[in-house]
Amino acid sequence: MGNLEHTRRHFLGASVALGSAAAFGFKAQAQSREAVTYMTPFGYLMDYVETIYGKTSGIFEKRNVDLKIEGGRGSSMAIQQLSAGNILVSRTGGTDLLKAYAKSPDLVAIANVYPKDLFWVIGNKETPINSVEDMVGKTIGVVSVGGATENLLDMMLAKAGIEKSAVKREAVGTAPAAFELIAAGRISAYISTNLTLFLLQQAGRPVNAWSIDKVAPSPGDLYVTTKKAVKERPEALANFLLGVHDTLGALTTAKPEDIIKSVSSGYDLPETKRLDGGVPALEFAMKNFKYVYDMKLKPEQATFDSAQELLVKAGLLQPLADKDYLDMSIWQRAFG
Repeated sequence: MGNLEHTRRHFLGASVALGSAAAFGFKAQAQSREAVTYMTPFGYLMDYVETIYGKTSGIFEKRNVDLKIEGGRGSSMAIQQLSAGNILVSRTGGTDLLKAYAKSPDLVAIANVYPKDLFWVIGNKETPINSVEDMVGKTIGVVSVGGATENLLDMMLAKAGIEKSAVKREAVGTAPAAFELIAAGRISAYISTNLTLFLLQQAGRPVNAWSIDKVAPSPGDLYVTTKKAVKERPEALANFLLGVHDTLGALTTAKPEDIIKSVSSGYDLPETKRLDGGVPALEFAMKNFKYVYDMKLKPEQATFDSAQELLVKAGLLQPLADKDYLDMSIWQRAFG
């Protein structure tokens, strides 16, 4: 009903505007919003508030973007959907982009959306995994098979000179609940985001954790699209980036309770079901977004170079002939 009412008001407003323009002898042109389909890395989480709040609060509409957000199930899915042309933008880890680019050089990063120190090795203090060497003969949980976290695991093993086969891996998702699999003996530790680590610490769990960036530096999450889209829809992509930046700015001034109420009106975020209502998770996410907001989502080439070197060493990637996996033209259009 809300969408129908919105359409009715839009139609009436447009009719009045056209009538007024005709009366003054001007040619009026109705401007419709550009449809942009965006896929998150993994469902709907507070970590993705930079788009979810922008959608539910109407910020993207002000940038002429009709945003549709789809919840992904791992970075591999997002890459597949981009290549198939089913989505315009995805949020994908830097290692996934480099690995996918070798097979599909039409993919391209256009902005940085999340900083380094995104992924952590999370274990139990009672049976800690303190180093890559401690993983030998153990089962390590990853978010999804073949995705960013498994790539990072293989990169760390390669840097330490350890064969991939020396460590088993199991897909456990990204939720804090995966910590229970350690107690159950199914895994010895798992790789997940800094938000997962934060939520476990908030819950008082006996967590032992260390950042993967200390071993295998790589880009954080990136906004990825295709070269075809960059050529054919530069305005939509630039407006998408501006909408994200606008949203991050709005998040710094809005009350956490109002933000959570807004995002909950359109999406089911698991963090909002907690006793704290998701406020700590939101505040934590904003701390991580501050860097990319200040940098206006500008990516750093040096992090790509480091990741590429380790991917090649891990046998996950052949040396790339070019660096066309990063295109700054959309960023320049939006912020330059």
